[in-house]
Amino acid sequence: MYNQHPCFDTPPTGHVLWRYMPFANFIKIIETSSLWFAIPAQFEDQWEGRYPLSHHDEEVMKDLYVSDPPLSHEDRRDFARGSIEMLEQVYTYTRRRVGICCWTAKENESISFWQRYCGQDKKMGVAIRTRLGRLIESLRETTFPVYIGRIAYLDRDNDIIPSNNLFWSVLWKDNRHVDDEEVRAVIPRQVVSIDERTYALPKTDGDKVRVILPDLIEEVVLSPYSESSLLDEVKKRLSLADIALKCTRSTLNDPPPIGSIRR
Repeated sequence: MYNQHPCFDTPPTGHVLWRYMPFANFIKIIETSSLWFAIPAQFEDQWEGRYPLSHHDEEVMKDLYVSDPPLSHEDRRDFARGSIEMLEQVYTYTRRRVGICCWTAKENESISFWQRYCGQDKKMGVAIRTRLGRLIESLRETTFPVYIGRIAYLDRDNDIIPSNNLFWSVLWKDNRHVDDEEVRAVIPRQVVSIDERTYALPKTDGDKVRVILPDLIEEVVLSPYSESSLLDEVKKRLSLADIALKCTRSTLNDPPPIGSIRR
């Protein structure tokens, strides 16, 4: 179920969220009543799970260290070197240690998102529209914690983020992605016991997290490039799954009504 966490800046429950996907991915959600939480290692962005470059700067890191009594210059430099080495271990670990389900918090649908996230065939794109409160409610039967928060958009060369929790490394992006307005649902992945002394992370690329679909989905919206046959197919699949949901085709790309007069 949803849990609060100090690392996560959770939006208000009325916040609108969208998730865009190819038709095949939508069908998987309907058939399994679950959302896919991918590991950061599967994302295209090579900065996923990393810290900004400032954290790899020896001079910056040694100046961040404060102690009482103060350490010598050399001791602070040793601390900085140790911190930088540890970051690589954290990066390797985090990229398989958490699962992430990404949403955009835009109030309205976005033509650029239809083009970016619906696969090679834009005609087969589907989007789920919901609200933060509905997402939280849909997760109420999960037996493990799910955390939800906004992404912070930072200067990846110069900004500093906290380093006291591995979640911080997956809750920021370079500020060139600010138009994404991303909100993430994040789960800590279960560590698997190999024997009494050795543990490992699952080898899968993510985890299915069960959700209550009627609680989650406020509306299913089809690509503005789609044809009427897709709407018919989605309605048929929803009926077979015995799920009653509002389903419409986007009019975002429709031509203007030339010659008509608004009264």
